[in-house]
Amino acid sequence: MPTPTPIPSRRLRPLKVFISHSQQEKDRARYERLCNALDVIKVDHWDPKSEIEIGSPIRKQLRKAVQACSVCVYLATKSSLVSSWCHAEVGAFWGAGKLTIVYFDDPDATEKDLPPELQDTSWTRDLTRVINALKKEKSPVRRITRWGRNNRFFAATILSTILLTISVIYMMEPFISAGIRYDFENDEMGWIAQDTPGNHAFRYTFHATERSKTGSYSLGANIKLVGGDAELDQGEIYVNILQSPPRGAKAPLDLSNNQVHLWVNIPEDVVVGDKIGGIQLFLKDSMWKSLYGRYVTLSPKAKINDWFVLTLLPAKEPLQPGSHRDVGFNPKEIIVIGLRIDACGEMNCIYEGDIFVDSVYW
Repeated sequence: MPTPTPIPSRRLRPLKVFISHSQQEKDRARYERLCNALDVIKVDHWDPKSEIEIGSPIRKQLRKAVQACSVCVYLATKSSLVSSWCHAEVGAFWGAGKLTIVYFDDPDATEKDLPPELQDTSWTRDLTRVINALKKEKSPVRRITRWGRNNRFFAATILSTILLTISVIYMMEPFISAGIRYDFENDEMGWIAQDTPGNHAFRYTFHATERSKTGSYSLGANIKLVGGDAELDQGEIYVNILQSPPRGAKAPLDLSNNQVHLWVNIPEDVVVGDKIGGIQLFLKDSMWKSLYGRYVTLSPKAKINDWFVLTLLPAKEPLQPGSHRDVGFNPKEIIVIGLRIDACGEMNCIYEGDIFVDSVYW
């Protein structure tokens, strides 16, 4: 192998850092703390608020960020480690042969969850070490060899391949997510708690950042379910499609050839009592006739703390214990989609706290 031939030193542009991080609200303080530390040592960092061009393709903006920044700091948290966006960002820098610093700022996040390309990368939980590494990178003068140029050409080839792959993913995303009619990324999308007599177990809904099935947000629903209580023994949350139509559709909906899906997450600390409750998906047509789907029982050992899906086939849903179909129910005229929970008639069935709903599609 020929000996690399050095060429004259040249002055590089000022150091700029890209921070790959989760957009979850609970990670905002960690991100801001890292940004403040970079400001102290006068290291510029890519700011999505000021540098993202509205209307410009994401893949194009990611390419510009990779070109503009010479270092990526991966802010590793439980949320960022499962974020496909963060994996795409880190993969682009890795493919470009640029330095990626892995900084864990979450006691619940571990190195075993790192993306494959970073599995053999050294990491730290010490912000001081991150800052010291960046100080070294601030050196304005670097020596580069012709062999280094060849390596950069090779890295650029890898980068182009990765960005092409990312482009395909982004182009396919509208088709992949087109079926998700209620994703709750911006707000509650019209979902509210039922407020009729004897149906008050759900208190209110809210735009949630704590948990999500897809994206960064979900629908939160505060609940106090108390078995045997005339008002709190059952509850419903729902959306009136006439008032809040789903993305890409108009009411009433013809769901005669569709299966409705709704994802639910019930945190463990919500289950207070030791008796089981039950949950089900329901629909109402334009004449307010109802279809209540399969009744799913809940307990501390089943369907708790993990996302699970409820499904309903409006035209052909088989009637099972706990399910119900009004005579004359019309699956071609759907105007309400909702979720019902009850205490199964158990006196010590108590659920209190926030549960989460996400990715309603058909």
